[in-house]
Amino acid sequence: MKQRLALLLARLSRDDRGASLIEFGIMAPVLALLVGGVIDLSEGLSERYKIQQAVTRSLEQLQAQPAQADFNKSDVDYTYLQTEAATAAGVPTSQVSLTKWLMCDGVKQSSWTGNCQTGQDTARYVHLKIEKTFSGFFFMKSKLMTATGAVRVQ
Repeated sequence: MKQRLALLLARLSRDDRGASLIEFGIMAPVLALLVGGVIDLSEGLSERYKIQQAVTRSLEQLQAQPAQADFNKSDVDYTYLQTEAATAAGVPTSQVSLTKWLMCDGVKQSSWTGNCQTGQDTARYVHLKIEKTFSGFFFMKSKLMTATGAVRVQ
């Protein structure tokens, strides 16, 4: 009986027909983790590019259609850009911030509505910022994504 058992064990130790299945069973969880990570990463990058494109397109619209007001005036209403950017990014308007500033000879001023002294280089800028929280399907926890852009309007 012991001899038969020893022969059976020797024969089984030389048999490698199920080795691939066992190796696959060991590697399958590792492959699943890699695939899940790649899916989360690609979805996150896609969402990040989407909000950056929303900022860029909104600022391009400002440059393409400046007929809303005279850029040389300081009282121009640019709040429509917030709505445009929010719609394009699929976020509420509260997650889009609009900042305006005036620079006189390269020095940032405290007031957008002011004027530079005669002879100084006057530049007014409009800056858009979108913030969106992204959570992955598998592993990524909530991450705040930010996209920004600015354009000189005067």
